[in-house]
Amino acid sequence: MTEPRTGRPGMAALTLLLILLITAAWWALALWPAGPVEPEWLARTRATCFGSVAGGLPDAGGWILLIGEPIGMVVALMAVWGTALKEDFRRIGADRRWRLVAGAVAGAVLLGVTAAGRRVALRRGVRYANHHHAIRRADPGGLRSRGHGTH
Repeated sequence: MTEPRTGRPGMAALTLLLILLITAAWWALALWPAGPVEPEWLARTRATCFGSVAGGLPDAGGWILLIGEPIGMVVALMAVWGTALKEDFRRIGADRRWRLVAGAVAGAVLLGVTAAGRRVALRRGVRYANHHHAIRRADPGGLRSRGHGTH
């Protein structure tokens, strides 16, 4: 008979971290600004994988891949290793050092989501007045000029 594990988190938490890292890499590949001239290999990769055209945003299929694939992988992880993942989270919560690591990972995820949101907003023509005010649409022919969204 084996003793129950104590201490560091196990494979379930490592697998979740791997899913997060791969997701971050995919989002960076799909959205990271390439500079004034997008290299041909990057344009072809984005067009093939995400349906992007000429430095633009992914098409609907690309968004389904970017959002749906990580969700599907986490659901699969929960189905296969749900109990182990809960136990790993318990271990992480019980040790101050692992809580700091988990906090750093959560902070990196939040920073990445914020950067991706900003990139998408800028590509769609949305700009920020400043961080204390609402977002304004930079499209003069958009919904606001037709009387929508002006309360």
